[in-house]
Amino acid sequence: MFKTLLILPFVLFLHSAAHASEAGRVLGLWYTPERDVTIEITTDGKTFSGRIVAMDEPIHPADAPDGLAGKPKTDTNNPDENLRSRPIVGLQLVGGFTFGGGNEWIDGTIYNPRDGETYQCVMTLQEDGTLEVHGYVGIPLFGKTQIWTRRTEPL
Repeated sequence: MFKTLLILPFVLFLHSAAHASEAGRVLGLWYTPERDVTIEITTDGKTFSGRIVAMDEPIHPADAPDGLAGKPKTDTNNPDENLRSRPIVGLQLVGGFTFGGGNEWIDGTIYNPRDGETYQCVMTLQEDGTLEVHGYVGIPLFGKTQIWTRRTEPL
Protein backbone atom coordinates (compact mmCIF):
# COMPACT_ATOMS: atom_id res chain seq x y z
CA MET A 1 0.00 0.00 0.00
CA PHE A 2 2.79 2.42 0.90
CA LYS A 3 4.55 1.74 -2.42
CA THR A 4 1.30 2.48 -4.25
CA LEU A 5 1.02 5.83 -2.49
CA LEU A 6 4.58 6.68 -3.48
CA ILE A 7 4.10 5.65 -7.10
CA LEU A 8 0.66 7.22 -7.62
CA PRO A 9 1.86 10.86 -7.92
CA PHE A 10 4.46 9.79 -10.49
CA VAL A 11 1.86 7.90 -12.55
CA LEU A 12 -0.51 10.89 -12.39
CA PHE A 13 2.31 13.18 -13.52
CA LEU A 14 3.09 10.94 -16.50
CA HIS A 15 -0.59 10.78 -17.44
CA SER A 16 -0.88 14.56 -17.19
CA ALA A 17 2.26 15.07 -19.29
CA ALA A 18 0.99 12.68 -21.97
CA HIS A 19 -2.39 14.44 -22.00
CA ALA A 20 -0.67 17.84 -22.36
CA SER A 21 1.48 16.48 -25.18
CA GLU A 22 -1.61 15.19 -27.01
CA ALA A 23 -3.41 18.48 -26.47
CA GLY A 24 -0.42 20.39 -27.83
CA ARG A 25 -0.67 18.80 -31.27
CA VAL A 26 -2.89 21.70 -32.39
CA LEU A 27 -0.31 24.35 -31.49
CA GLY A 28 1.50 26.24 -34.23
CA LEU A 29 0.85 28.05 -37.48
CA TRP A 30 -2.15 27.24 -39.70
CA TYR A 31 -3.28 28.47 -43.11
CA THR A 32 -6.96 29.17 -43.67
CA PRO A 33 -8.43 27.45 -46.79
CA GLU A 34 -7.43 30.21 -49.21
CA ARG A 35 -3.89 30.17 -47.75
CA ASP A 36 -3.99 33.97 -47.56
CA VAL A 37 -4.24 34.18 -43.77
CA THR A 38 -2.03 32.53 -41.14
CA ILE A 39 -3.39 31.75 -37.67
CA GLU A 40 -1.12 30.95 -34.74
CA ILE A 41 -2.71 28.65 -32.15
CA THR A 42 -1.28 28.98 -28.66
CA THR A 43 -2.22 27.89 -25.15
CA ASP A 44 -2.13 29.44 -21.71
CA GLY A 45 -1.91 25.93 -20.25
CA LYS A 46 -5.67 25.55 -19.83
CA THR A 47 -7.30 26.85 -23.00
CA PHE A 48 -6.30 27.21 -26.64
CA SER A 49 -6.70 30.30 -28.78
CA GLY A 50 -5.55 31.55 -32.14
CA ARG A 51 -4.83 34.94 -33.62
CA ILE A 52 -4.13 36.19 -37.10
CA VAL A 53 -0.36 36.63 -37.41
CA ALA A 54 -0.01 37.16 -41.16
CA MET A 55 -2.06 38.04 -44.23
CA ASP A 56 -1.11 38.16 -47.89
CA GLU A 57 -2.75 41.59 -48.14
CA PRO A 58 -2.83 43.29 -44.71
CA ILE A 59 -2.94 46.75 -46.28
CA HIS A 60 -5.77 48.25 -48.36
CA PRO A 61 -4.88 48.48 -52.08
CA ALA A 62 -4.04 51.78 -53.77
CA ASP A 63 -7.52 51.99 -55.32
CA ALA A 64 -9.41 51.52 -52.02
CA PRO A 65 -12.24 54.01 -51.44
CA ASP A 66 -12.76 56.42 -48.53
CA GLY A 67 -9.09 57.23 -48.03
CA LEU A 68 -8.23 53.69 -46.94
CA ALA A 69 -5.51 53.20 -49.57
CA GLY A 70 -2.26 52.10 -47.97
CA LYS A 71 -3.76 51.74 -44.48
CA PRO A 72 -3.93 48.47 -42.51
CA LYS A 73 -7.14 46.48 -42.87
CA THR A 74 -9.27 46.75 -39.75
CA ASP A 75 -12.17 44.95 -38.10
CA THR A 76 -14.75 47.14 -39.88
CA ASN A 77 -17.66 44.67 -39.50
CA ASN A 78 -17.40 44.34 -35.73
CA PRO A 79 -20.76 45.04 -34.06
CA ASP A 80 -18.92 47.05 -31.39
CA GLU A 81 -18.08 50.40 -33.00
CA ASN A 82 -15.16 50.84 -30.58
CA LEU A 83 -13.45 47.74 -32.04
CA ARG A 84 -13.82 48.58 -35.72
CA SER A 85 -10.47 50.35 -35.90
CA ARG A 86 -8.41 47.45 -34.55
CA PRO A 87 -6.09 45.87 -37.14
CA ILE A 88 -7.00 42.46 -38.56
CA VAL A 89 -3.40 41.27 -38.11
CA GLY A 90 -3.15 40.42 -34.41
CA LEU A 91 -6.89 39.81 -34.06
CA GLN A 92 -7.91 36.80 -31.98
CA LEU A 93 -9.93 34.59 -34.31
CA VAL A 94 -10.51 31.47 -32.17
CA GLY A 95 -10.51 31.09 -28.41
CA GLY A 96 -11.66 29.31 -25.30
CA PHE A 97 -10.97 25.78 -26.54
CA THR A 98 -10.22 22.91 -24.21
CA PHE A 99 -8.79 19.56 -25.23
CA GLY A 100 -11.66 17.10 -25.46
CA GLY A 101 -9.46 14.05 -25.90
CA GLY A 102 -8.59 12.13 -29.01
CA ASN A 103 -8.34 14.65 -31.83
CA GLU A 104 -10.90 17.23 -30.64
CA TRP A 105 -10.67 20.70 -29.13
CA ILE A 106 -14.10 21.73 -27.87
CA ASP A 107 -16.14 24.49 -26.23
CA GLY A 108 -14.46 27.26 -28.21
CA THR A 109 -15.57 30.12 -30.37
CA ILE A 110 -14.57 31.49 -33.76
CA TYR A 111 -14.93 35.11 -34.82
CA ASN A 112 -15.64 35.88 -38.46
CA PRO A 113 -14.33 39.37 -39.32
CA ARG A 114 -16.19 39.21 -42.64
CA ASP A 115 -19.58 39.38 -40.90
CA GLY A 116 -18.60 40.49 -37.38
CA GLU A 117 -20.22 37.43 -35.80
CA THR A 118 -18.87 34.99 -33.22
CA TYR A 119 -19.85 31.34 -33.46
CA GLN A 120 -19.47 28.25 -31.28
CA CYS A 121 -16.69 26.08 -32.62
CA VAL A 122 -15.09 22.65 -32.51
CA MET A 123 -11.67 21.85 -34.00
CA THR A 124 -10.72 18.33 -35.04
CA LEU A 125 -7.22 17.27 -36.07
CA GLN A 126 -7.56 14.96 -39.08
CA GLU A 127 -5.42 11.92 -39.83
CA ASP A 128 -3.81 13.76 -42.75
CA GLY A 129 -2.61 16.52 -40.40
CA THR A 130 -5.19 19.12 -41.44
CA LEU A 131 -7.39 20.87 -38.91
CA GLU A 132 -11.16 20.80 -39.40
CA VAL A 133 -12.63 23.98 -37.92
CA HIS A 134 -16.42 23.85 -37.57
CA GLY A 135 -18.31 26.98 -36.55
CA TYR A 136 -22.00 26.79 -35.73
CA VAL A 137 -24.98 28.35 -33.98
CA GLY A 138 -26.91 26.22 -31.52
CA ILE A 139 -26.00 22.67 -32.48
CA PRO A 140 -23.01 21.44 -34.49
CA LEU A 141 -25.28 19.86 -37.09
CA PHE A 142 -25.76 23.31 -38.62
CA GLY A 143 -22.78 25.43 -39.46
CA LYS A 144 -19.79 25.82 -41.69
CA THR A 145 -16.57 23.83 -41.80
CA GLN A 146 -13.17 25.00 -42.96
CA ILE A 147 -10.06 22.89 -43.41
CA TRP A 148 -6.87 24.57 -42.20
CA THR A 149 -3.45 23.28 -43.22
CA ARG A 150 -0.33 23.47 -41.13
CA ARG A 151 2.13 26.14 -42.18
CA THR A 152 5.61 24.69 -42.02
CA GLU A 153 7.64 27.66 -43.26
CA PRO A 154 8.48 30.45 -40.79
CA LEU A 155 6.66 33.77 -40.86
